[in-house]
Amino acid sequence: MLSVFTLLFAAQLNACVMEPAIWQTVEVVDSTDDPGVFALSDALYQLRRKFSAELAACKMPELPITFVGAFYGETPVVMSSSLLRILEQSVELIWSDARVLPESELAGSPDDYVLLQKAAEKAGKESYSATIHVSDARNTAINQIDLNFWLYQLYRCVMREELKVFIRITDSSGTAVFIDEIAVSPTVMVDPIISPLGGYIIRFEKNTASPLMVDFGPLTEGAEHQLRFNEAYRQPSETPPLPEFKKPLAGSDGCSH
Repeated sequence: MLSVFTLLFAAQLNACVMEPAIWQTVEVVDSTDDPGVFALSDALYQLRRKFSAELAACKMPELPITFVGAFYGETPVVMSSSLLRILEQSVELIWSDARVLPESELAGSPDDYVLLQKAAEKAGKESYSATIHVSDARNTAINQIDLNFWLYQLYRCVMREELKVFIRITDSSGTAVFIDEIAVSPTVMVDPIISPLGGYIIRFEKNTASPLMVDFGPLTEGAEHQLRFNEAYRQPSETPPLPEFKKPLAGSDGCSH
């Protein structure tokens, strides 16, 4: 009897999962806070990719990066100790040969070129020196519910960070070799299903410069799922397609001598 119920439930649940979702937003929470490692590492990932391409195009050597100045806010001030730790974690995650100078050695202003030059000299001739200015950071959490359900309720939890950073990289003489503003909006989307048999996650998406998707295939006999992992996943549009989600601004290209 239990086996028949399980097979019947599996067939019904499989049909439910394959039905198109009708999403209704029940809550949107916006907050302005320090950026997280998730967003900052995504920005640094794009920075490294663009910087490497520009160095190759300009036939310049690819040297390690030393961050000699780190600033935050619309009117730039020195990053707090907690934000510096987030920057250090992001740098370590994305750029193993890059580093951030100790807090006491960082430049105190993006306009103090004397201190920036001294900091660059400390970085040495075997390294490029860089300043980073996080000018805007905000977080958005969106909770949705699927109105098209039979034996279950499907929720969608979307967590999105928006971040805008200005990067300036110089050589040991203080000459700028790369200047760019990078805007990123990494998103994590999780779909948990609440069924008569309990709750579990059926889909996970990470939409960043290096996106991925993990989901479960249709239920098979015995009510088992097959895990599907796709590193090459590319989302064709915003997820979910709500007005809260806007595409980031494109950065500049070309040699910055």
